[in-house]
Amino acid sequence: KKRLTKYCGGGGILLLENIFIGGKFMPRETKTIQVYPSDQIINEKIKIYETFGWEVISNQRCQEFTGSTQNASGGTTDHYSTFNKITFSRDKDARWYNEIVKLENEWYDINKELDYIEDRYPKNTYKPLNSFIALMLLCAIIPGIIYIMMNKKKKKKANEAYKKACAEYDKEYGPKIQELKRKLMAIEEKTEEVFAMYR
Repeated sequence: KKRLTKYCGGGGILLLENIFIGGKFMPRETKTIQVYPSDQIINEKIKIYETFGWEVISNQRCQEFTGSTQNASGGTTDHYSTFNKITFSRDKDARWYNEIVKLENEWYDINKELDYIEDRYPKNTYKPLNSFIALMLLCAIIPGIIYIMMNKKKKKKANEAYKKACAEYDKEYGPKIQELKRKLMAIEEKTEEVFAMYR
């Protein structure tokens, strides 16, 4: 017999599957996530989950209908998003379970902090001149040359400001980023020790 309980959690749908064995329910949890269809990204995501005791039970390439647009001839074009749906499973009765889940939660908390810091990385505000506009300006000769020269100055000023902002960012956040990355590596190494302890 099986008793299923489903709820939404961070990173996907978590399904608690209780299998009736030997007079009691043996729980397993299953999580399904959606990943951009790149082999590198998929492999990196699987590696992270396996670090915390998850096992891949399915990996499917999927397409999802996102809507239709009408074209000039009066017909319609359907649009789809493509992604991989990966399902993982993990034994909740494993002796290492509680320790690994604690390390997993710490790992995700550190990653959230790291993502927040990296999202603050400066962005270059300069927008390149459209090639068509540049060609039209050149046709105007003198006004075009003046505008392009002004645009070069604008680009130089924007790039200098961007480099300065990046240097300030590295000075303020660089040590913190390295510290957080060291903590992530330490947690991953700790998981190996926990699994080895219960082998």
